[in-house]
Order: sequence, then C-alpha cells, then structure tokens
Amino acid sequence: MRDGEEPPFHYGIIVSAMRKFTEQFSEYFRSMLGVHRYSDHKEVYSMASLELAQAAVLARDRYGLPVVGFDLAGEEAGYPAEAHRQAFELVHKNFMMKTVHAGEAYGPESIFQAITELYADRIGHGTYLLDESFPEVRDINRAHVNGLAVSAEGEVLLSLYAFDAVVSVDGDPASPTFLQMLWHASGAPGDGDDLPDPDYIPPVTAFQAQHNASRVGDALWIFDNQSRMDARALRLRMDHVAGTIVEERAWSLDRRCANQGGAIPIEGGVLATCANSREVFQFLEDEEEAAWTLEASCPGGHPLSGFTRAHPVIIE
Repeated sequence: MRDGEEPPFHYGIIVSAMRKFTEQFSEYFRSMLGVHRYSDHKEVYSMASLELAQAAVLARDRYGLPVVGFDLAGEEAGYPAEAHRQAFELVHKNFMMKTVHAGEAYGPESIFQAITELYADRIGHGTYLLDESFPEVRDINRAHVNGLAVSAEGEVLLSLYAFDAVVSVDGDPASPTFLQMLWHASGAPGDGDDLPDPDYIPPVTAFQAQHNASRVGDALWIFDNQSRMDARALRLRMDHVAGTIVEERAWSLDRRCANQGGAIPIEGGVLATCANSREVFQFLEDEEEAAWTLEASCPGGHPLSGFTRAHPVIIE
C-alpha cells in the first residue's frame, strides 16, 4: 500500500466432492473403491461425498480451518446431483456455503436439481441455459461461460467469453419465467451477428473476451480483457429505454490478462484481479492508480502454477 503497510489478507478453503471418480484419480479414491469393492460404484461416490462433508465440518469447527464452502464437480451426465443429497444436507445444516457444477453436460433439469435438492448457493457453468434462448445459434455450446453471478433478486448473469456478450437469466425457482433469458448485452456494435437481437448495445466497442460480469442496479460491471491494449475493470450504465450500455468508468491494470480476471464492485471502488500475473488491485472511484496491490506467491519463492482470483468477504 502507499503507506508501506501490507493490506489485510484472508483466505478460505472450498472442498470438492466428485460425482464420479476412478482408481486413477488419487490414492484416496483407490482406497475407497478397494474397501468397498462389492458395492455399486455410484454408492461409493455418495459415501465419499458424505465422508468429505463430515471432514469439512470437523476441520472447520474443531480445528479452526477456514473451510468456507462445499462443492460438487465431475462428470455430470449419468451421475445426478441428488445422489449426493445426504452430504449436502449435512453441510447445509451446519451453515456452510454450497456450490454445484451443473448445466454443462446436461440440461436445465440438472440445474433445477442442484438448487432444489442440494440447496446450491452458486451454480458453476450453466451453459445449457442458453440452448432454448438461442436455438438458431448452432454452436452456442462454444460460448465458454466464464462467469456466473446471482443477484439478490434471483437474476443470474452469465459471461459468454466466445461471443463477447453478457446474458441475464431468471434464476428464481418461484418465477413463471424460471431459467428463461431476460436480456442479453453485446460488447460491441455488430456483435449481434453471433447472438441475435441484443437488448443492449454500446455506441462503440465496450468489451471483448470479458470475464466476471455482475449487475448492481443499472450499473453493469465487467472485466474487459481485450477491447483495449490493457485489461481493465469496467462499469457500464444501462439505458433500458434506449437499449444501450455506455462506459461510465474504467480502471486500467496496465497489463494484459488474456486468460482470466475479475472486476467486483466494492464500497467506494472496485476489486480487480489479473489471474495471469496473480495480482489483485483495489481501485478507488476517483483514482487512476491502485490504492494497493497484492501478488500471490508461495513461501520460499516457489512459483504458483495456478491463477489468482480475489473476492471480497466480510469476516465477523
């Protein structure tokens, strides 16, 4: 930071259960399948999830480890989420946040099951939500959904990397338009050739190859990767009458972040992440330079092979 002090840093652990696994996944999974060699493999997958759920709650409550979430990932088609209901009921009763990867290799039914059977707070992927909204787009499955944000009103925003577009879906199970598209915005004039009839169009190119779209009122927040020389955190103003989105504020990171990034609104500014360089930036509303930056690294200078993602949290 400018005053020479390091910014506060906190982290949380999300543990991930698997819809399906084989002996080749790890020694632990090999042992699970070996011990239960006379059981149906799908029963073993469910048992492994419950075992992980119990371990996650124990690690958090007895040993004080910052386990903040429980996830379900892996092969979706043929391995329904409801098979892991017991594990998710356990973490739900113990007030742990829950994420489920659904709607990538199976339809909206998979997403519905994740929400109603597993109490999912977050859905990963969700690409099958697009099939019925854009039936004329033959290659909609190349959309590369790289961001999903849920508002308090139940609106689900999807960032479609390959189409330079943001799509809004009704995520309220009680709504008559549940899982139907509400609107979609294009990153540049003319990009509607990929996704027809955008509801919001910028007067000039606003974003390309974007990540991490979210909405607060009429403000659309996006991490813009490629519309300019450098990546930037971007706030657009939505005009519902004119059907336009206009750049209202942008903060440049002075570097390219070609693979992943994030722009999350916070009080008085934005929290931006360049995943490629493993850097986090806090920008204030009226400042061009970052108030502080953070670079993720391992003790001893060991290089990280992954990408950094930052998200604001409240720790009480």
